[in-house]
Amino acid sequence: MTNPRNAANTDSYHRRTYPNTALNSINQGDNVYEDPSTFDVKSLDSDAHAVYYVGVSDETYPGLAEVPNLPKDISVLRWQRVKMFLKNGDTATCGCDLYWGGDAQTVSVTGTNKIGTLANVPDHTQDSVVGTGTNLVYVDLYHSKN
Repeated sequence: MTNPRNAANTDSYHRRTYPNTALNSINQGDNVYEDPSTFDVKSLDSDAHAVYYVGVSDETYPGLAEVPNLPKDISVLRWQRVKMFLKNGDTATCGCDLYWGGDAQTVSVTGTNKIGTLANVPDHTQDSVVGTGTNLVYVDLYHSKN
């Protein structure tokens, strides 16, 4: 699902370009990891791959070789606050660790390899939130691999 939910930030500390020479299909807002064998970015597809986590895609890449003049790289947000879906049934509290939640745009409170923390949003009076699978929460991204 393509969903442009990320704040734009243009400095290199918060954004980095990664190669996508394998033409992987990636949607804006996907959590992405760097494949350790090809060094291309891919949409996060498992908690095990989160060990190679690099951030959130800031653009959509269709993954089609026949598109002429399509750049073979993709911009990734790092060290940012972004919105992601919270896994259905998960209860998260401000500051808790978040992990891969079943797809590239969903986070969960259970996992092994952290990708972020639930942000403490100013003027937000709720101490915890229960995931519905469709509700968005603010996530402070964990420092990426690179």
